[in-house]
Amino acid sequence: MKKALANNTMDGRNISLQMRFHTAVDQQQAYSPPLALYLSQLTAQTDKLRKIGHIMSHEVRQPLACIMGLINAIKEDNYTFDKEMVHMLELEANELDARIKAIVNLAE
Repeated sequence: MKKALANNTMDGRNISLQMRFHTAVDQQQAYSPPLALYLSQLTAQTDKLRKIGHIMSHEVRQPLACIMGLINAIKEDNYTFDKEMVHMLELEANELDARIKAIVNLAE
């Protein structure tokens, strides 16, 4: 669609502006099939990214924070640790691994 606008300046000069508008909406105000498909895919990708962001900020952060806390406890105890600490580190590392795998599966 082409639209021409004309306007007079304060000193009486005529300024003309011509603009072209390209629209993906047809006569019935419905999206053309390629655009509708693109919008649907974009919406699906946005939803996936939101889910991944939520998982990263909440579900992945929890086991990582536990691992970091256990490492700090080991440091404060002059790098000595017992089997229980190693077992807790292993549990949290496995939980972190499972959550990362879930993110990878969601992204595919």
